[in-house]
Amino acid sequence: MTMLTYSKYKDSGVDWIGEIPEGWKTIMSGAIFLDSKERGISSDEVLSSTQNDGVIPKRMLESVVQNAEDADLSSFKKVRVNDGIISLRSFQGGIEFNERYEGKITPAYTVIRSRKTECIAFFKYLLKSKQYIAMLDANTSGIRQGKTIRYQDFKTIPLPYPSAIEQQAIANYLDEKTAAIDAAMADIERSIELLNEYRQSVISEAVTKGLDHDAPMKDSGINWIGDIPLQWTVTKIINLATRKSGHTPDKKKEEYWQNGDIVWISLADSPALRKHHYVSESNTMTNMEGINHSSAELLPPGTVLLSRDASIGLTAIAATELAVSQHFMAYICGPKLYNEYLYYTFESMQQELNRLSMGSTIPTIGLPLIHGLRIPVPPIEEQHEIVDCLQHKLNELDSLIAQKQSLIVRLKEYRSSLISECVTGKVKVPGVKED
Repeated sequence: MTMLTYSKYKDSGVDWIGEIPEGWKTIMSGAIFLDSKERGISSDEVLSSTQNDGVIPKRMLESVVQNAEDADLSSFKKVRVNDGIISLRSFQGGIEFNERYEGKITPAYTVIRSRKTECIAFFKYLLKSKQYIAMLDANTSGIRQGKTIRYQDFKTIPLPYPSAIEQQAIANYLDEKTAAIDAAMADIERSIELLNEYRQSVISEAVTKGLDHDAPMKDSGINWIGDIPLQWTVTKIINLATRKSGHTPDKKKEEYWQNGDIVWISLADSPALRKHHYVSESNTMTNMEGINHSSAELLPPGTVLLSRDASIGLTAIAATELAVSQHFMAYICGPKLYNEYLYYTFESMQQELNRLSMGSTIPTIGLPLIHGLRIPVPPIEEQHEIVDCLQHKLNELDSLIAQKQSLIVRLKEYRSSLISECVTGKVKVPGVKED
């Protein structure tokens, strides 16, 4: 739907705002928000400011060190509903407003509170709009070295300022529209989850049951595998592939890492392994001197990699000669095991690999368990047939998933643009009347 614009505009005199409707004005942030110095009390819950979830209790954050019971929190600042939080990362995601929790927050953050009975909902959108974030990013270069945005800097930032009636109308419109967009994105994300679950079931079915649904079956004797075709076998991977373990060249020896020309896969490459079937690049490169002075080995293209620490079960196939850290196992397949089939078998084993992992800090699959891993093994010709069939089916599924992910990206961009255009007056929301 094409939105209307205001009949007349004027120059705001502020670069990041641009032109504003003739009936609007600009106002300094300090005229709207004060720097709250109110101290929290002992019974207040400790809060955290997050870019994804807003202001929430710190206890709801995973992998975050919680405050000790005897910690001195007397300097923590009181946070009331509708207060804003200027954090160390506001230059990335804007200023977060507290929607629902009363509590206290670290004094490292600035708490801003409305001086008047403003339409806070309007400013919640404005102070997280993409133009406002871009302006903060451009004017807070020191923040990456640990500086925060001081209130003294914040209060001098000019903001677009429509009438109170327009503020409320814009906020109401954005509440309705963003809720609809968020609901649409949630539906798409759920459909992606279902497609990924189906994708996983397609892989598991193929590598444990084969392609012939009428084939006679037998019990594999292994719970995660279940029944397998009669002519298949179950055996340890090491009976069909040479297993190699990795190592890390001494990080204190700069000469092992300078002018690196050897791909060295480590846990830092986990995000890439989640996305890619083949790997040919790494976050960190080593050199031949590093290889020669460590237990790391050069592995040939076609080697199947498997993570056994932290992100358990990530798998990929080496597209080039490379080495791996001690957090990975590497398998060089023999003539009776197709590396692509082993790759998909590892993908189907995720739940089993997680079950085998142990360790509270960094989950790990111990070497004895790695040594004992067993898989279903069809004849080599059937392995190739299974892989060919899987790749055809998965290409179709991956294409559909990519389309849906692209749609989410476009919806996020539309949501962001809609907010920015409304709060800066580039468009006029329905129901607004000009004087």
